[in-house]
Amino acid sequence: MNNANAAAKKDVVAGLQFNFALPYGATFNFAPLFYSEKNHSSFILVNNLFGGPGGTPIAGPVSGTDYFQTWRVEGALNVPLGPKGTPLSFGSLFGINGPKGTCPGGACGTVNGVPTKTEYFTQQSITLDVGQLAYGKPNLFSIFVAYVYWQNKFGIDHNLDPTGGTTESTALLGGTLRF
Repeated sequence: MNNANAAAKKDVVAGLQFNFALPYGATFNFAPLFYSEKNHSSFILVNNLFGGPGGTPIAGPVSGTDYFQTWRVEGALNVPLGPKGTPLSFGSLFGINGPKGTCPGGACGTVNGVPTKTEYFTQQSITLDVGQLAYGKPNLFSIFVAYVYWQNKFGIDHNLDPTGGTTESTALLGGTLRF
């Protein structure tokens, strides 16, 4: 659905990426970036033009939200576990978005008048390359277990969210298939 409560994220991300080969076959990627986002957001409220009872303004969701441009940093680490050729690896991803807020009427950096916070996202995983193990074909099929942690989702301060919806802590089990 394309409404105020359904996400319709469109973003522009630009910057540099640096890749490093580390000892023992490990790799590390790092990217400082520019970030700009447009989205639907039921968290952002504005005064309804029609007003409430007696003509007083009422709040309603914004169907389109232009966030303030900010910085972003991304990184990834991949480390083989065991001797060379072992089909097991550890991976870690992270992303950090600076405060993004909205700019209605020049109030950039806030959501409903409250300053936005820096978002932190990280995912750690252990991956088994089943294709290499069972068929001698690396990167064909793999399974993984992972843990995701995301704080201040949508730029909303987790300390101000009584529902806990702005902090994610999730265990994952999944697989990948290349064809």
